[in-house]
Amino acid sequence: MKDHGFPLTDTDKADVGRMMNAFRTAGPNSLKGFGDATNPTYAQLMAATDLAGNQQSYLATEANFKIVKDLERQNLIVPLVGDFAGDKAIAGIGQYLKEHSAIANVFYVSNVERYLWEQGDHGKQFYANVARLPLDSSSTFVRAVTSDISVRLGIPIPESKAKWRTFLFSINDCLQGLTSGRIQSYRDLFVGAK
Repeated sequence: MKDHGFPLTDTDKADVGRMMNAFRTAGPNSLKGFGDATNPTYAQLMAATDLAGNQQSYLATEANFKIVKDLERQNLIVPLVGDFAGDKAIAGIGQYLKEHSAIANVFYVSNVERYLWEQGDHGKQFYANVARLPLDSSSTFVRAVTSDISVRLGIPIPESKAKWRTFLFSINDCLQGLTSGRIQSYRDLFVGAK
């Protein structure tokens, strides 16, 4: 609010306070996501390694932390809270980026698209919102899926012992696939994953 001049409502402030309190009271060794008893803790996620055995989290090294810290200071990492299928959250980011002659070059969607696809036209509206963002050929979705969900939904991803898998996809290719009809389901988003 002070550095970037973004107004926060009382509800926003309360939500941030609850989130910070969850980190403070649970601590990194207990804090984890809901819905799946096998989800790793925050500490486990920060210490996890990639397929080559290298730690890649922003807390793995001082250099990694400095990169994220510098990006946040420059307001280049924007956490987005809101209805991705609605008319405010993504539209607001798009307007801000356009006013600053910036590009949405990385959009970390995690597994949110799965829930949007399950809600009827919410998926289509989400992609219509994304299509209005300022994009270029570097614009990338970062998607995550668990191995059990990929098996249950028949998502075609390479075999791995890792529970959570993360993949990079061109946003423009995704939008073209939706327009052409090649992508018609959440499962279709992962065709060709490597």
